[in-house]
Amino acid sequence: MKKKIIALSMAACIAALVGCGTTSGNTSGASDNASESVKESSSVPVGMPDYSEYETTREMWIGGWNPPPPKHTTAIDDESYDFQTLERYQQMADAGINVGICVYEEKTGHPDEFYNALDLAEQAGIKLLVMDYDVRPENFDANITAEDLLRKTASYNEHPAFLGHHAYDEPGVDAFDNIGAMKKVYEKAFPDKYFYVNLFPSYSSARSLGTNSGYDYYFQHFIDRVDPDLLSVDYYPLKGSALKPVLYTGLLSNYELYAENVKLYDIPFYAFIGTMGFTSAIRQPSIYDLRFMVNAALMFGADGINHFCYWQPYDSVIESDTTHAMILRDGTVTDLYYDCKTVNYEVKGFDHVLMSFDWQGIMVNAGELSEGKLSASFKQLKHPLESHKRISSITSERDLAVGVFKDDAGYDGFYMLNYNNPGYSDLKNKITVKFNNADKAIIYYRGEGKTVELTNGEYSCELEAGDAIFAIPVKD
Repeated sequence: MKKKIIALSMAACIAALVGCGTTSGNTSGASDNASESVKESSSVPVGMPDYSEYETTREMWIGGWNPPPPKHTTAIDDESYDFQTLERYQQMADAGINVGICVYEEKTGHPDEFYNALDLAEQAGIKLLVMDYDVRPENFDANITAEDLLRKTASYNEHPAFLGHHAYDEPGVDAFDNIGAMKKVYEKAFPDKYFYVNLFPSYSSARSLGTNSGYDYYFQHFIDRVDPDLLSVDYYPLKGSALKPVLYTGLLSNYELYAENVKLYDIPFYAFIGTMGFTSAIRQPSIYDLRFMVNAALMFGADGINHFCYWQPYDSVIESDTTHAMILRDGTVTDLYYDCKTVNYEVKGFDHVLMSFDWQGIMVNAGELSEGKLSASFKQLKHPLESHKRISSITSERDLAVGVFKDDAGYDGFYMLNYNNPGYSDLKNKITVKFNNADKAIIYYRGEGKTVELTNGEYSCELEAGDAIFAIPVKD
């Protein structure tokens, strides 16, 4: 279990979910269109696990960067805009988002908007990471005490919607000492709140990282100097365009680095999802892309995801048909909003199950169409697991990545992702896994769980682009 568990109040909604099709085994309601071994216990639990008691207590963090913006921000487009309303916050909650990462609602310059955001978020069932210049590392003074922070935040630090502070986004190494110093004071003042710092990804320039010593140095220096209580990183793998989609090859190795460190230090991990396109940098995601990015993060045990962005930023980011957020600057709700909502509720359908498991490692399987050759993405992994006691064999038409998990009762879980460029939506993947010592499996696909009978321990299905299953083999 992670060091810090904070309950998230979430709005109740209904999601329509579908199941991964099986091509062997016996089930109903399915469609026909889904270097060292880990430390394993000597015995396998008998019987069916039940995670229903955790449905209301283990809720995954689903965040949105830039909640409904305040008037002082939107006035640069139109002074009549009024988006900081309960209706707009409820709309955010209806999309399955339970955490807002504030950008424009700053306490010092616009206190009325700051407090209004907290009140509206509470009514909608959303928690906020607030922006307060009094609680920013760049403004930290060595003489500041925990009592000073409590005094400066006294007007809101007991507000029900206050989750923590949006402290720093993408710092260079020169900021780490200040971040670390303030974090030590912060955790004394707010032991149950989030001091939220988000790191650069590995493809960032040396200038952005603030070092010529490489990403491993940047990352480890952050761990050493800050001693974080959480890890948040943005790695946006979608490049190119809809006509020529490109998938960065470093996503797996980056997530491996993060997952191994959060396991080592027992801290939670939150992954930013590239929900909007950027000109010449990130392609606008389809629902296949969204599923792929979310599944990739969850496959490495992420405790939550953040959509970048929920509302279109009002700075230099270009808004166009191929570069826009879930909600446009003028308040227009896009198709992307509904795609993100669909994927969010697929996550919410089984988040309590996944959060009952701990990540153990990553396995990969080169697809038959790859003729056994490892892809560049697979080759960059440093510590892939070669085998697992519960898996006799895996075959897949295309490349398959498998996150390995175990719960407190000893049940194994396997997060199997169709690891191919989701920009090509026709790249389906027929997979067959043969489990050892199992006659049934609980299969979660797009949030919906079902129990299947296994024939000789074997389960097969076809995964669409970006799709994954979470499988729990069981022995009756």
